[in-house]
Amino acid sequence: MFQSRLSPDKRVKEALYHLGVGITAMLANTCKGNKAVYTKHSKLLLRYPDSQKIWRYMTPDRFKSLIEKEALFFCRADRFDDKWEGIFPIKMIKKFGLDKHSFPSDDGKTYTSCEWHIQKEARSYLINCWHVNDSESFAMWKIYGRDHQDAIAIQSTIGRLKKCFNVINERIWIGEVDYIDFREWEPKNRFFNSDIPNTLKTFFLKWNYFVYENEIRAVINKSYEEHKSDKGILIKVELSELIEKIYISAVADPKTEKGITDILVKNGHSFPIHRSDLGIPLYM
Repeated sequence: MFQSRLSPDKRVKEALYHLGVGITAMLANTCKGNKAVYTKHSKLLLRYPDSQKIWRYMTPDRFKSLIEKEALFFCRADRFDDKWEGIFPIKMIKKFGLDKHSFPSDDGKTYTSCEWHIQKEARSYLINCWHVNDSESFAMWKIYGRDHQDAIAIQSTIGRLKKCFNVINERIWIGEVDYIDFREWEPKNRFFNSDIPNTLKTFFLKWNYFVYENEIRAVINKSYEEHKSDKGILIKVELSELIEKIYISAVADPKTEKGITDILVKNGHSFPIHRSDLGIPLYM
């Protein structure tokens, strides 16, 4: 299958190219200058207008980190609680034999396409998730606020998310998550029904059990050898572009709003703060 004149590492890369694994940059528009920022990807779905509201729910310590470090956390794809993140659908693996053929690597080991993708590729894809909704979500408060009475929600828009990365030199892709049955979903070709290799699509698939999340995500492809992080990395953002409003839990302690204001003032920021309508006692 591979020409013997190629080095082992080059043979791996060539194999992955033909399997649609590892070549994604060619699908994106070329960035201008040194700032890659948000880059539209021709094979990622993003049907919402820039005005669409998006939400990120978090615990107080994560909010404090966001404000003080002016950075969003991008989690390694292989470090999510959902272990299907970035995994090929089962019928795709069987149809194209992605678990059958092995090829050598410079690390002295051999890998099938699946093994290479899980062990090598996934750790180089870093993800930041947002919930799409015109209003608050009770489920998101409970799950991602960790049922914490002082949980906080950042309300932004898709347009703001695109613009907030102007302070970095990274290429950021943003797209909608497709919710599928990993046992039954089957693409027509190795490139996720695209006409050219499309590894990135793997990281925009989730089990249909999570459809309530209605998620869009921002993704970075950064070599593990470069970031060397065990869980993920912080990506600098322009907070004035990102944040439209801040929401606090309906059951938050009265001191919570003051604490948030103090953190914002200390770091030179000012954003509208609203108390959630969810859980407020009626007729009081």
